[in-house]
Amino acid sequence: MKKVMRIKGHQNTSFDVTASDSMRKKTKLLQISASLKGSFLLGLVSIEGSASFLNDRMSSSRQCRMTMQYKETTLFKELIATDMEIKHPEIFERNEATHVVTAVLYGAEAFMVFDQMAADYQEKQDIQGNLKVMIDKIPLLKLTGEGKVAMTEEDKRRARRFSCKFHGDFKLKENPSSFEEAVIVYKRLPSMLGQKGEASVPMKVWLYPLNNLEPKAAKIVRDINASAVSMLESIIEHLHDAKMRAHDLIKLSKNMSLTVLRDKLETFQNKRAEYTIVFKRKLKGVLPQIRGGTVPETAFTDILRFHEESSFSKIKMREWLNEKETEITIVQSYISLLGSTSLVPPGPELDKVLYHPKLDTVVMFSFTSLEHPEPYLSNLEECLNCEDFAKMEDVKVAVQKTFSKNTAPWYKYPGAIPALRSCSPVFLVVKARCVRNPLHAVLISYISDDSHPGSSIRVYKNGQCINPHLKPPEKKKERELVVSEDDGRTSNQREENTTEDSLTFDDQETNEMILNVNLSANG
Repeated sequence: MKKVMRIKGHQNTSFDVTASDSMRKKTKLLQISASLKGSFLLGLVSIEGSASFLNDRMSSSRQCRMTMQYKETTLFKELIATDMEIKHPEIFERNEATHVVTAVLYGAEAFMVFDQMAADYQEKQDIQGNLKVMIDKIPLLKLTGEGKVAMTEEDKRRARRFSCKFHGDFKLKENPSSFEEAVIVYKRLPSMLGQKGEASVPMKVWLYPLNNLEPKAAKIVRDINASAVSMLESIIEHLHDAKMRAHDLIKLSKNMSLTVLRDKLETFQNKRAEYTIVFKRKLKGVLPQIRGGTVPETAFTDILRFHEESSFSKIKMREWLNEKETEITIVQSYISLLGSTSLVPPGPELDKVLYHPKLDTVVMFSFTSLEHPEPYLSNLEECLNCEDFAKMEDVKVAVQKTFSKNTAPWYKYPGAIPALRSCSPVFLVVKARCVRNPLHAVLISYISDDSHPGSSIRVYKNGQCINPHLKPPEKKKERELVVSEDDGRTSNQREENTTEDSLTFDDQETNEMILNVNLSANG
């Protein structure tokens, strides 16, 4: 083989930094062709070494990420095709390959992925800027005699917050997990390939069609075009974005003890994951058939069109997730407004409070519409259980099965937001009086009550609800003052009394129970 191989040095080193975590950017950094990209996205090829970077995806939209790429090439080996002879023609009859490798570029590549979590969008922008500044400094940083990184105290403070993951073709004793460890590894990378590049690995190959040597050899009849691969890439990206967003909302609802919303989001997450498997499996089966010429390329694009018309499309998923985020934001804002009041989910935790032996009365601010039906989730379940939908062969099925919204989210119900706005100040007044009595407790929860959309104030006595809707007090009607002109006052003046002394409720037992409900500001 050496007689027909040309070997020459190909020394080159490059350094790049990117803030993008998109599959489009990642495959561009690795110089992956459209055909290979399609195979990777559908799981037809396995990856390792530096290419494992493709599988390192962000799990949260609050994640700040910056990636450093180090690339070094060493040798270029090329077969001289004119000197090649076919000594084993029977191999071509096995149809085991379509191409032969004619050239290989050797070297090594490494990706260091730096992450830090942000609390909000503004902090994310700040962190992203800090990450970029610090990573740009890596080639300029020096190592001390003790093998440590020479950095200012300010840079050390910033760097301590970063985590690092390494994906590379270099054999390391231990992968770096911090910024300082990453710098030390970076400084040692050039020496890790050996003086003659003996530790290099194939980075890029050039292929020659076997059927050009022997007509009997297997060949790729056709392949999917770049635009179809780009469309597939966008769909996979949107499915991943929905996964990240749902993950963030699940975590937030869990931290807020909003079990009902967490359960809905987890159901969505499970359905999305199940659909992604079905979608990829279908495309994975079609792609080799297209390349073999047994089915037309339209079989691939028809599945992509099927997705875009289905309930799992970007538009449908984003619309539902927008509604869940709005729900959580509304609940979060009212929890904040109601001060240091615990949210206790219905079930055993709530029962512990309601039936506590040392509590006589519990006043609850209840979100009454959080458990409203979710027709979108029901539709996703219906789609996944439909055989014709799973085949993904007829776009008409996707159109027929797609979710058609005919109900508004609960916060758009007439009276829902006004109920929240009117109940919250009343609850604060009741809370101020109840906290003075050790037999009384106040809390936030969510008990469904279709007759009072939005919210209501519920009163419990010895564990039993005696008033499901403690009505907000009505303002005293304006009283017209008819004054004689001799008093020197203008006739028909009006006055209005809206002080807290006027706060009374329609239920006499409730009034007597909550401190005889005088509820005045000065007790």
